[in-house]
Amino acid sequence: MTDDEIDEEVPELPPEDSITAMLEGLDTLEGIGAPGEAPPPAPALNHREIDNLVNEILDDELNRLSGRKG
Repeated sequence: MTDDEIDEEVPELPPEDSITAMLEGLDTLEGIGAPGEAPPPAPALNHREIDNLVNEILDDELNRLSGRKG
């Protein structure tokens, strides 16, 4: 293998769904802060925000599954 082959940049594939996009976004958090330091805590969600988030995820999954069966 030559140096030219190694230096070629591999194009990134587009994320298949919102979960893949979220996981890839988490990869970008590496290297932030001091070594061994935990990332800063996210602000706590209230009950209404949690309920809305769960409902949104459930709706997305139901739509995805019903589209696959149809």
